[in-house]
Amino acid sequence: MNDIEQIRAIEIMAQQPEVRNAVIRSHDNNPWWPKDVEDWRMKMLIAGLSTRVSFRMLGSYIKAIDNFLKYTYEEIVQTPDEDLQKALKPLGLTKTRIRFIRSMCSYIDNKLKNKNIEKIQDAEMIADIAKNVSGASYKVGQCCVLYAKGYYCGIMPVDSGIKDMLAPCLGYKTGKTSIAHELVRKQLENFTKSHNWMKMAIKLEYDKNIKLPDDKPLTWWIHLIMINYKRHFCNNHKPNECPLVKAGIPLNAIKGCQR
Repeated sequence: MNDIEQIRAIEIMAQQPEVRNAVIRSHDNNPWWPKDVEDWRMKMLIAGLSTRVSFRMLGSYIKAIDNFLKYTYEEIVQTPDEDLQKALKPLGLTKTRIRFIRSMCSYIDNKLKNKNIEKIQDAEMIADIAKNVSGASYKVGQCCVLYAKGYYCGIMPVDSGIKDMLAPCLGYKTGKTSIAHELVRKQLENFTKSHNWMKMAIKLEYDKNIKLPDDKPLTWWIHLIMINYKRHFCNNHKPNECPLVKAGIPLNAIKGCQR
């Protein structure tokens, strides 16, 4: 698939009502990573807690995170595991999540103390989290760094569905190991940053509903389009219902959708 076809694919994804509605609802204030959290350390913890939570669990997740945010970061470090488990119980896997929290707090306090995370390169920070934080991986590291640095920091996190289904369809190189999340992330970011998407966003009237920056690549917008397209179409495993297939986009692979 060439560049022009990939751009056309993004436009078709963005035109789908299900995708459009989801992007508008989550662009300015994402329910998984709420914008009113100011402490970047808390953002790192919340991003890790958002993994392995299905979309159907979003209501329970929001309630659990609201309970979690009753604590400050310093209080979380001192709070007994049992109390944190009660707050996070709706999410399940509480012991695993507590191990992540303790490990991430240790990582923050020992490796990031007195450092300006804005000056740490994204790839370096993501890899370091994947290596040193219990329960983290490259995709978790991507989410943590994105949320900590801000929606439009330029990072485009890649979940397993994008890695295994959507990215191969669009012609991106991928793989079966966890490092493939990084491989796909870098390709998507390079593609997104090499184009000016504002014209498309205005054409599709997204600008009437969300706040799009005019001084940064629209990485967050493209990420939300792709993640929500994956959620509403790829996850159904019905290629014959895929708008990209119907539009005649020459997809490289649909094996992931057929499983």
